Amino acid sequence: MDAIFTQIVEPNNLLAVRAEEALDKCAFPFPLTSRLCWLRNCGTSDDRLAIAISAAGAFRAALGLTVKKTRAFPGHRNIDVHAIGDAYASDAGDALLGQITRYAVSTGRMLRVRAEVQCRNEAARASVRRSLATLGYRQIDAEQIPSRTLAIDLTSTEDQLFSSFSSSTRHKIRKAMRNGLQVAPIADPVLGKRMNSILAETFDRTGGSHEDVDWWRVLKVCHERPELSRIVGAFKGDGRTPEDLLAFAWATRQGDRVLYDISASTRQSGVRLPLLYPILWDQIAWARNQRASWFDMNGITSGSQDCEDGLARISSFKKGFGGTELEFGEEWIFEPNRIKSMVARGLSRAVRGAGGVWRSRS
Repeated sequence: MDAIFTQIVEPNNLLAVRAEEALDKCAFPFPLTSRLCWLRNCGTSDDRLAIAISAAGAFRAALGLTVKKTRAFPGHRNIDVHAIGDAYASDAGDALLGQITRYAVSTGRMLRVRAEVQCRNEAARASVRRSLATLGYRQIDAEQIPSRTLAIDLTSTEDQLFSSFSSSTRHKIRKAMRNGLQVAPIADPVLGKRMNSILAETFDRTGGSHEDVDWWRVLKVCHERPELSRIVGAFKGDGRTPEDLLAFAWATRQGDRVLYDISASTRQSGVRLPLLYPILWDQIAWARNQRASWFDMNGITSGSQDCEDGLARISSFKKGFGGTELEFGEEWIFEPNRIKSMVARGLSRAVRGAGGVWRSRS
């Protein structure tokens, strides 16, 4: 086994640029959250990129570090490592996780590292689990990512894919398009305020909590790397003003999969159409055209369309598009200073009061 060298650099560092270019050439399945366009536009000045390099000088893998301030201890930070997929079940992946852990310890200001494991292959997941456990991480209940999801295989033709949906789902897609609804990509940041308004309305219906999204930053990523990030909207007819926007969906490329990241729809427009059905179908078709292996529906719960639980109704909507249910998301944490972390958790619980709600992005 070749020796692996690791380094943590700022996103604007020349080594980071060279690493991404080289890994793209060998088709390494980068998650968007580890991409330079994401770290530069949607991150903070504290975000970093961990890079693995072989003894021969070949770039082997990279992982983004999302570094956030914590209000519990002024001057301290938390690290999130998103979308650790199958490709990181390797010696390079082990080296990256080790480097990130040492970085958290060496700074003296990190309260916690949270690692999101999202491996579809069970052997790969077991490998990443062993690496994290060896480094001193412990698994916690998944709160930021769903533990179960629906995977839609994208290897069939577009017609076969559409035919795999339930008859009700196919009918609703056609109905929306027959009644003047138009689906189009969103590129204008002027629509951002309207999108956050629709998002707030959607979360009010499902009983979840949300924060406004800085869509200007997200749209910069969509403009720079349209093959990795895409937002589409459902509009009334030919209009493209904020008032014409009725629903939207954001999809992101996370390695070999495309993730149904955030979506929302309004019921206050007077238009009684199945708004999300045609835009989700549009994003699935786009994911197939981008040669992604599968489409990740970003979480499901139990329940039916008639259930009072808003999240269960969303899951029923997703299941109409077919796919295979799988255990997927896990969260692991490493705490360099357990005492500080315990105090921080206590303060966070006090601020949240009764506690948080898992935030479905649908």
